Amino acid sequence: MLDMLHDGTISPLWISVFIYSIACILINVVMAKSKNYSARTAIILGLIPFANVIFALIYLGLPKKSD
Repeated sequence: MLDMLHDGTISPLWISVFIYSIACILINVVMAKSKNYSARTAIILGLIPFANVIFALIYLGLPKKSD
């Protein structure tokens, strides 16, 4: 895989976007579960590239949902 990065077959940008998206999905799911929101919705919103950061910030600022 490192050879493909050196050759330019795989752009480092796509790998960093993939890692960044996984991190945002994890933040979304953890915050959604801790605040009693749907984890499925958090995963779907986390899959949208570049908008997932906004959704992660929204999940951080949401109040805890009452039962």
